[in-house]
Amino acid sequence: MTKLSLRLAALQFCGAASSEENIKRVSPLIESAASRGARYILLPEISNFVTAAEHVHNTAVDEADDPFLEAMRAHAIEFQCFLHVGSALVRVGDKVFNRSLLFDAHGTIRARYDKIHLFDALPGDGKTYRESTTITPGTRAILAPIDINRASNGQKQELIIGLSICYDLRFPLLYRALAQGGAKLITVPAAFTKPTGRDHWEILLRARAIENSCFVLAAAQTGRHDDGRETWGHSMLVAPDGHIMEALGADEGLLVADINLDATEQAQKRIPSMPYRANFIPPSLSEAVDTSRVGDTGRVGDTGEARFSSEAHGS
Repeated sequence: MTKLSLRLAALQFCGAASSEENIKRVSPLIESAASRGARYILLPEISNFVTAAEHVHNTAVDEADDPFLEAMRAHAIEFQCFLHVGSALVRVGDKVFNRSLLFDAHGTIRARYDKIHLFDALPGDGKTYRESTTITPGTRAILAPIDINRASNGQKQELIIGLSICYDLRFPLLYRALAQGGAKLITVPAAFTKPTGRDHWEILLRARAIENSCFVLAAAQTGRHDDGRETWGHSMLVAPDGHIMEALGADEGLLVADINLDATEQAQKRIPSMPYRANFIPPSLSEAVDTSRVGDTGRVGDTGEARFSSEAHGS
């Protein structure tokens, strides 16, 4: 039986405040990935420019006027690949979105995803982040089908990619929705801070892969940026069973790997958690309940079988 496979790549670099400088930094990495046979290439979050919040509105431009996006479109055509700008800050009217854009080999934008969960946090690096003060959140989860070839006979086959961005990683319901929609690969372009990256990055990526029997590909910003922030790096590819297939450290670089897409089905057969949906009553502290007397409606005294029974469940 022919395996359905895809060679993919994730880029890791230290983004500057200038789009022109970032084009110079990522272009050699894209060329290298393409020369090694990658047909799908993922860039990190905010690849077009990294700047302080007070400069975002004055720096962001419309998609059509963004020199970084135009350069990436040209690279997709030149190298005949799917080139996924993990995210770029783009203007739409008087709003700015943190937007993921997937270019195909014709330079056509195949998918757009606007980051839903915005980073308002105190991560422990001495800075306060309020992404919501400058960025408008998205409202729709996005799946992107792409055509790939079977390794031996060239037969066309579709792969569905689920799109997410950075802080989305902490919200597992989004990833479950993407997987239930058919995603076999979920992408996580990111600019994780150094403290949260050290403590949470790998754990969260592996958890999202395991929970959803999906490959997870993460492309990260790394190093100290022009605005003073430090990002964690450590881009990685995680298999559906949670093991790390490839990973980078803190240096700029390139991850290239082959994935066997049949592995998602194999993982689901071993632990078929995706189709399983248990009905249960949400917990409440408003009343104490003797669970031995709770029936189908969840009220004390009912004689039916409890809806939240954990019988025969493994872990």
